[in-house]
Amino acid sequence: MIEEAVAGHFAMSLLPGEPGVGKTSLVGEICARTAERTDQLFGACLPLSSLSLPFLPLRAALRAWQNAHGEPGPALSRSDYDRLPEVFEEWLDSRTAERAVLLVIDDLHWADQSTLDVLTYLLAGRADRHLAILLTVRSTEVTEGHRLHRWLADAARMPGFTTIPLRPLDRTATSEQIANLLGGPARESLVDDVFAHTHGNPYLNRLLLDGLPPDAAKLPKELPATLREALLRSWHGLSSGARTLTRLIAVGGHPVDTDELVAVAGTLGLSLPVVDLLHEALRGGVLEMDASGPYWFHHPLQAEVLEAVTPPYERQLWHRAHARRLAGRTTPEARTVSQLVALADHHARAGDLDEAYRAALVAATAVGEVSGRSEQLRLLRRAIALRVSVDAPESRVELLRTARAAAERSGDHEAELSLVEDLLAELSHADALAVSELLLRRMLLRHATGRGFREIDDVAEAVRITADRPDSWQHLRSLADLAGNELWHGVPGAADRARLVLQLARASGDSRALGPALVAASMAWTLQDRPGGADLADEAVAAARTAGDLYTYTSATAWVTNALLLDSPDRALDYFERRRRELSSSGAPHTYVGLLSAWEADLSLELGRAEQCDALLRVALGTSTSPMTEVNARLTAARLAALQGRPAEGRAHLHRAEEIFAEQSRFLALPFDEVRALVALAESDPERALRAARDGLDTGEGDRDRLRSLLPLAARAVADLAESRTDSHELGLLRSELTTMKSQHAEPLAWPRTGTAHEAVKTRATLSLFRAESLRSGLGAVPPEGTDHTAVREAWVQATEGCRAAMMPWAEAYASVRAAESFLGHRSGRRGGASLLRRAYALATELGAEPLLADLEALARSARLPLAPPGGSSPGDQPPGPEETITTSGLPHLTPREREVLAQVVAGRTYAEIAQALFISEKTVSVHVSNLLRKTGTASRVELASVARRRAGRPATT
Repeated sequence: MIEEAVAGHFAMSLLPGEPGVGKTSLVGEICARTAERTDQLFGACLPLSSLSLPFLPLRAALRAWQNAHGEPGPALSRSDYDRLPEVFEEWLDSRTAERAVLLVIDDLHWADQSTLDVLTYLLAGRADRHLAILLTVRSTEVTEGHRLHRWLADAARMPGFTTIPLRPLDRTATSEQIANLLGGPARESLVDDVFAHTHGNPYLNRLLLDGLPPDAAKLPKELPATLREALLRSWHGLSSGARTLTRLIAVGGHPVDTDELVAVAGTLGLSLPVVDLLHEALRGGVLEMDASGPYWFHHPLQAEVLEAVTPPYERQLWHRAHARRLAGRTTPEARTVSQLVALADHHARAGDLDEAYRAALVAATAVGEVSGRSEQLRLLRRAIALRVSVDAPESRVELLRTARAAAERSGDHEAELSLVEDLLAELSHADALAVSELLLRRMLLRHATGRGFREIDDVAEAVRITADRPDSWQHLRSLADLAGNELWHGVPGAADRARLVLQLARASGDSRALGPALVAASMAWTLQDRPGGADLADEAVAAARTAGDLYTYTSATAWVTNALLLDSPDRALDYFERRRRELSSSGAPHTYVGLLSAWEADLSLELGRAEQCDALLRVALGTSTSPMTEVNARLTAARLAALQGRPAEGRAHLHRAEEIFAEQSRFLALPFDEVRALVALAESDPERALRAARDGLDTGEGDRDRLRSLLPLAARAVADLAESRTDSHELGLLRSELTTMKSQHAEPLAWPRTGTAHEAVKTRATLSLFRAESLRSGLGAVPPEGTDHTAVREAWVQATEGCRAAMMPWAEAYASVRAAESFLGHRSGRRGGASLLRRAYALATELGAEPLLADLEALARSARLPLAPPGGSSPGDQPPGPEETITTSGLPHLTPREREVLAQVVAGRTYAEIAQALFISEKTVSVHVSNLLRKTGTASRVELASVARRRAGRPATT
């Protein structure tokens, strides 16, 4: 609508929405973004009840405008009130003749009739005005009989009037708001808790999070006082009887009809005119009624607050009354699932323990039959807690087993682990098969919750206690899991044990043992570069599907893709997508769907599909997840953010992942150290990046995938540090670091070994990156080429080509920038540098790699080259803009004048332009540039500008 007003077309828009949905904030943002193109008047209506102030928001808007502009507005004396619509319109016409005007009226539901009359007059006026009017209204205030109904009906029929309803945030947007409020990504359990309470209302979100620590996992039991006051504002305006009735509805916990309320009130001996009080609560905006008839609160959080403010003894009596009403309405057999759950909750809150215990079990059974997994688990855990206080025929072990199965079906790994621990404490080793199942499950759950990486002790114990039952599926499963864990930890002979257990599992024909055995065999095949690993894991997927074993299903899917990655990353990504969709359509818990989404997002990022990665991360973090799912997703999100130039966001995601898993580097399948190094590099902290990369290389010695990801980052950090060091001792330490890295990691990675063609290509690309970074450092760690410019240039070209062949687009884009820089640093390489520059720019644009794009645009300005082909436009075509600010803490040995000259060089200015800007001669400029080249060890102005940009803001010493 602002664009319409600027173009000369009048528009009036109404923004209705519930309190706190963000109407005023949105209007404020609109005003801020259009301030340069419009004159703005802002007026707010007030909830005055005893005063009559005609035209209040218009007068306030004009007063603020006059104070801001120092110009008189239209005369608004009381004698002119009859003419005010005409006077105000004439004044607006005079303003809009010069410039577009935006008039904002906030909280129109409190507007007096005189203000509405002026708005009607303006709406009926000329359509060819540079005028936009923006109105906000609380939809909850415009109840039955409100005068705004008639005005809205009339306005809606007139041209130029539109209504744009504002909706609450969805869960993803709520998560983003919480992250902004807390200063970093929040725990998914907290996001679930907040969204369940507020249904996405931004204002309530903010109040609910007031004073909450950033690492909070759940909301506190007591809601903040400011939130309670905001929710009860309308409620306090009701009569005493209506307040009592609405509290009674809140304690009931669900929408109610008139007959039910009358019955419950009668049971309690409350003499209330129910129908009249319901209508009062509707008019007051506290309750609303849907099309089917039941009454419930406009915002569900009001029910929680009203139940909390009801005195405990009264609350118990009311819960008991609601329970009696539910129990008396139908026979037990005819009750719906929701009625059974409500009855169980009322009995529990009334303190009737025997009835609460039995009702919880009945409701849990009913909920389980309709796949209400989380609700079933809640009810069963309540029954377990109540069992100690009642005479229950069910044993504790029986209840724990039922609850553990419900936790497994719901994908709640934390709850299931707790129940497994309780069961192991109850069972004796005489029941060896049952205990072995629990030991294996505990190992997997400890892994999934970040407590231990594929630990061997529990699995070895499961093998031992089932040894006298060698044909049981439990023993074979124990052997399979032991072989798989030993493969992860590099235990000698693990591959042979995997092959043997696969033979035994095939002979048994039991899918519960066959799936894990196939996964272990696939691991062995893949790690040894033997063909057939993908086929074995795909067979494991089928076996896991038959057994209903979701953990093995996801693990097998990962090993199919691991094997396919060695030859065809695209096929691996397609396989991930098929398995994710199959799991989702089967109704599997989001825990497992989210985990596959997180893994698929990581692979999408590796292949350069940033938008697809971002969409999958939203799925992975879209609802409550297991710690393993969240950590995988957070690490990928951190990597994406760092690569695309959002280091603060990347650091926040990394910090959240580190909070979840205590032993990060020992979780060999998770790239904690790689992400730490990437985030540090994005924050221009190569020293921290080197520490992270070094830790990962030392921890994952022998892991070729880890070597391939960390070695180039470690060398890049060394080269960045070498650029900013002048002390010979410090440079000697870096040279030693690079030499050690070469002998301990680069040379072993280069050793010939059997493997797939794609893996060999990735290894060559990695080594070419390492070599190029080593040469860039100038530390002479890669003889015999030395550090001459031609060798550096050729090394970066080779790295670029190698990364392209290996389908490593992010590394290719980075290497392309370095290659272009090395060419353009010398006049002889201008033609080749221009081609590399444009290729790098196209790739970085596709990836959304903002840091690389910024480097390329600056490089293009320095070299005075266009980034677009002839006929196009690009940043390189533009004349140098305002002087760039260079923070020279990384260049402390420069004189003040040299710093001024350096800033001009970075801005891409010629000698003549620098001389003119600094009031010195071109010859003096040449002398300063020569000194800068010598002090920075660079060979040209382009190389000098690139080095200066990289060192900007970087500490000079460690």
